[in-house]
Amino acid sequence: MAVGDSPDRGSDKYVWSGLSTDTKPAKAFIGQLVIETDTGLVFEWSGSGWSKRLDGVDIDALVSSVPTTGTFHHLGHEGKVFAHSDRHPTIADSAVVNYHIRVPAGDATRQVHLRFGFIGKANTGTLDVDIEFFKGCTVTGLGSVETVISTNDADVKTSGVLIYYNSTITDYGEAKTVTAMIGEKKSASNLDQAVPEWILAPDGASARDYAFKVTNNSGGTLDLIAGIFFYDTGAA
Repeated sequence: MAVGDSPDRGSDKYVWSGLSTDTKPAKAFIGQLVIETDTGLVFEWSGSGWSKRLDGVDIDALVSSVPTTGTFHHLGHEGKVFAHSDRHPTIADSAVVNYHIRVPAGDATRQVHLRFGFIGKANTGTLDVDIEFFKGCTVTGLGSVETVISTNDADVKTSGVLIYYNSTITDYGEAKTVTAMIGEKKSASNLDQAVPEWILAPDGASARDYAFKVTNNSGGTLDLIAGIFFYDTGAA
């Protein structure tokens, strides 16, 4: 073992390193660390013995400082962040369309965190679009399956979350939020608005259905671009 002469927490000398075959010191300062450079395992001295603290940690990550990333960034590196974007032109005046999101059954621990954004362009009249988000929809027919892609080309995984365009929904269920695109101009977006992150509830016994309901009140046809972004801890 390479032993420092001053065990100051946060310094290189607070951490000892060696191979897993090396004999660990018989005593140390409480909280002092040993890193096995061949296995990546980290052990901490409790005052009476060594106990495993972390698995597979790079030694550089525990010398002087510990770099961290946010959850979304971290899951992106794991291939568990996904994006959907598409353009649907000439939506008729007074028409209602929907983006139906289905969280699959079978995994009650799955976490799906979602954000969304829309861009609209009224071909005639003044842009006036309502966008509502619902939970617990009653779906009697599935629409067209939308393409969902992983944002990590180096580690591509598949999400079990499905997005459909214009499913047949007889009851939208519980309204969660309402946003809108309204203005004198013919085009606008809600991408610059404060759009929260939605955490979709899993259900181990049955699928869970959510939907964005889009209503065109513009007095003419509407071109719509949707962007839906989420991470799925159950992706594999």
